[in-house]
Amino acid sequence: LRDGMLADYLSRIPGFPHAEPLPVRETSIRQLGRSCQIDEAHADRVTAFSLSLFDSAEACGLHTLSERSREILAHAAYLHDTGQFISFTGHHQHSFYLITHAPLLGFHEDEILRIALLSRYHRKRMPRPRDPGYRGLDGGVRREVQILSVFLRMAENLDRSHDGRVEAAFLSRSGKQRVVLTIRCRSDCTLEEWALAGDSGSFEQVFGRPLEITVRPAGT
Repeated sequence: LRDGMLADYLSRIPGFPHAEPLPVRETSIRQLGRSCQIDEAHADRVTAFSLSLFDSAEACGLHTLSERSREILAHAAYLHDTGQFISFTGHHQHSFYLITHAPLLGFHEDEILRIALLSRYHRKRMPRPRDPGYRGLDGGVRREVQILSVFLRMAENLDRSHDGRVEAAFLSRSGKQRVVLTIRCRSDCTLEEWALAGDSGSFEQVFGRPLEITVRPAGT
């Protein structure tokens, strides 16, 4: 409460660095990302894609996660590349370290851990039972981390070129087993499609269904 009051007071001072009319939690997330010099445009696109995948997956019955889970996903998507401040090599692991050691105001420790874990699993391998941080979670939270990690991995691949060539993306169901990822592209999305196909096993591992990818021109 004390730290939150201080952050709120400072954010109202004209000219205070990064002062914005945002909630304390959002301001804290933004300040960590900026202090680590992330690519904010990329982070915002990955966040938007993550939430679109979360919402469309919920609409077609792939999960029943809460609004709190959705918020955790959004924060992790924004911070997923913070580890590049240390080194690009293994930056997903560096992201985990930075987030778990950052003074994120307004968050409980369990929320910070989940944000850090999602950032760690946005690339390379999926969660393993013996992983630090993950191994101490109960079954329900482990399942949440698995599901949200898949959405973040897909969102990262949807902006693989870092230039916003994907306009939109969403999931849908066709029949009992078929899940379709539809992406709308402003220009050639071969790299994004290749990356999504290459990691489609993560989706099938978590949801028990194969993923079909459909590419359409923007605006269709």
